[in-house]
Amino acid sequence: MEKHALIELRVYLKLFLYLVVFNVVFILATLVLHEAGHYFYGTAILGCDGSIVLYDPQEQGPYTSLQCDTQPDTFTLYLSSLIFMIPFALLFPLLRGFEERHFFLVVLGVAIMSTAFDIEGIAGTDVGRYVTIFVGMMVFVAGEYSVVDDMFKRFKDRIREIHSADLTGEDEK
Repeated sequence: MEKHALIELRVYLKLFLYLVVFNVVFILATLVLHEAGHYFYGTAILGCDGSIVLYDPQEQGPYTSLQCDTQPDTFTLYLSSLIFMIPFALLFPLLRGFEERHFFLVVLGVAIMSTAFDIEGIAGTDVGRYVTIFVGMMVFVAGEYSVVDDMFKRFKDRIREIHSADLTGEDEK
């Protein structure tokens, strides 16, 4: 393999690793925010006692446990997670000049998908859950495409700089 091909491979592997790590962190953070939305709405607005469980082998997923004196309005309780995550997602467009600004759609997509089981609780059918997952997945994919497209453009510029520095005899930056 020639030197330029190895440099390009190294750059693309770093990009791939960065995207994997960043996505894992954001998906986990979004799930925590989802449950935090239920928790804060239940405790701060409704006055319930509660806890967040991020992993339970019997439930096979995260959930928020609330003990309320009266039966809360399930519609607003279920949607509180989505409403709680929207301000977090809206921070990303403010990151002008950074690839991470495109994570707005990624976070919003995960937020919508994570609300799918809450929608099932509101609607009482699986149809709402599947539609919510589909819409969330489309938003997520659009966000991922934007992130990757912007990063590839920046990495291609970096690779051109490396190649031109190599041709002129300058050291790699």
